[in-house]
Amino acid sequence: MNKNYFFLIILIFFTFETNSSEKKVFIKKTVNEHIITNVDIDNEINFITALNPNLVNVDKNKITEYAEINLVNEKIKISELSKFYEINNSDSLSNEIIMRFAGKLGINDLEVFKEYLKKNNIDFKDFLDKIYIEHLWNSLIYKKYKNQVKIDEVGIKKKLLIELENQSQKESYFLYEIIYSVTNESEIEIKKDEIINSIEKIGFENTASLLSASESSKFNGEIGWIEESQLSKSIKNEIKNINIGDYTNPIKIRDGYIILYLKDKKIEKEDIDIDEKVKKQITFERNRKLNEFSRQYFKKIAINQQIE
Repeated sequence: MNKNYFFLIILIFFTFETNSSEKKVFIKKTVNEHIITNVDIDNEINFITALNPNLVNVDKNKITEYAEINLVNEKIKISELSKFYEINNSDSLSNEIIMRFAGKLGINDLEVFKEYLKKNNIDFKDFLDKIYIEHLWNSLIYKKYKNQVKIDEVGIKKKLLIELENQSQKESYFLYEIIYSVTNESEIEIKKDEIINSIEKIGFENTASLLSASESSKFNGEIGWIEESQLSKSIKNEIKNINIGDYTNPIKIRDGYIILYLKDKKIEKEDIDIDEKVKKQITFERNRKLNEFSRQYFKKIAINQQIE
């Protein structure tokens, strides 16, 4: 069947109202063979605000714009994942993955989490379908790039030993992040100003939810508690120069820029278990590099998508 004719049939079907009280459904965008309707966008807004409750106070137009971008990105991922996986198998998700989302909201019971979603007009199966796509995407990135993630375990252990030699206390930071990139140097200041203006207007966490390219954007950009020894020298220097409640200048990273917000910090007596610290640092470094590969791979495949 001719592709344009197929979309015409779909368009007629979705815009036909069987009851004047029902909401008219119409196509907002197409991504390859996938369609995005106004109802999809409304559902995405529900999903976004359920995971980030503070966004209910943000301008609806900004959230709508972000929801549409989110859905376009999701459809791009689905097109790519369909080459490698059966994507309609969200029932196979483990409770551990599901509760990772619930835990970010302070919910530790699955039934309570289901009720929370229901109150926010989110069907539990729709929620599973969405996070299954992200689960498959992470699986694909790991499969493609695991052999390219090189971790210098000896170097990490040596560095930690030097840092811990005369250290009886450890400092940790509770951090949030905004990660972004630009296509050319002329956009550097423009993008920076856009993000800084947004932070000043709606706050760091809301801006992270709407503008950050990191996976942490689903939860206000939250990274969580990070020990000082886990940070690179350039990031450590920036963090040490700001107070709780402040954010850093943009810091250059491999695939763009990162801005960090210091929510809290603490100093504790150091319980030195070098093997455990090395293990933790290796996990941190591996996840950081895989996240970089994820962003780079997405940029690469997004170029060739048919978006209308």
